[in-house]
Amino acid sequence: MSDQYAANEIFKMVESLHSKTIQEVKAIHLGRLNPKWILTFMDGSKLFVKQYHPDRYIGKIPAVKQALSIQDQLFHTGIKCPEVHSVDGEYILHTESGHQFSMFEVCPGIVVLPGKPNQNQMHSWGKELGKMHHLLDELPAGPIDWVPSKGEIQSFCESQMKIAEDYPVSKRVQQMLEKEQELLESYDQTIFEQCKHGWAHWDNQVYNVLFQDDALTSILDFDRMRYVYPELDLARAILSGCINEETKLDQEKARAFITGYQETRKDFQLNDVIRSLKLLWCRESVWWIKADIEQDEEIPQRFSKEIEWLQNNWGHLQEII
Repeated sequence: MSDQYAANEIFKMVESLHSKTIQEVKAIHLGRLNPKWILTFMDGSKLFVKQYHPDRYIGKIPAVKQALSIQDQLFHTGIKCPEVHSVDGEYILHTESGHQFSMFEVCPGIVVLPGKPNQNQMHSWGKELGKMHHLLDELPAGPIDWVPSKGEIQSFCESQMKIAEDYPVSKRVQQMLEKEQELLESYDQTIFEQCKHGWAHWDNQVYNVLFQDDALTSILDFDRMRYVYPELDLARAILSGCINEETKLDQEKARAFITGYQETRKDFQLNDVIRSLKLLWCRESVWWIKADIEQDEEIPQRFSKEIEWLQNNWGHLQEII
């Protein structure tokens, strides 16, 4: 069944549910595999629709349903995020052919490219994230979804080093792999024992937030929300928003973000920030430090540069932040 057939089936179901006719369809080309659209109806109202790709979401739909339910709770308690449109209490709907999709409010604002948010925008982002984490603390705990593992990182690094022996990798990629091995030699699991468990957005990067002027207007895409470590959200935002085109971290922007976060989370201190960045490396090094990363798409390559910066500055984070 073609992608266009699936899209048309979803659009017809949306029209039926809202008793409105779609006037315009605008495809959103961000993210992997999941088709997304902004639909404009004849009366001028808009709706954001996201289809869930079956290959990417095998076994994950129950977790996504829970994430969307939490997102809707956050919206109704005042967090800047899209309202989720449910039907009879269901946040993920099915067409007759089995295609799964969700519907959301269209929020104002624009996506700002990596490293480009200004200092005021970073402060606003940190402030909203702090409010969100405060409200998420009130939710029941869940089983921890991921814990850092030296063995996982070591195994992946070794596999990539083997690939690099036969693969024509650049000097940069070779150095990233070697630096990863070097960090593993001094890896200390005990530094993460103080990490607080809790609900986290877990994809809190620039392509998932909207800004208008100097303020954040919305946090988007809660699909990956899980019960892990909330501080991962801080580290991801700092790398995504504060590392510039020269792969240097803008310290003033980073401090503005942290200051905004501390308005609500007053107990979060500098050492916690350093630890959160190292925790993020444990999670994302196995995604972005790869032998073939330079053949990947633009967004994964950007993530790779962020983790590369983190590796290269591992021993100097206290001074930088």
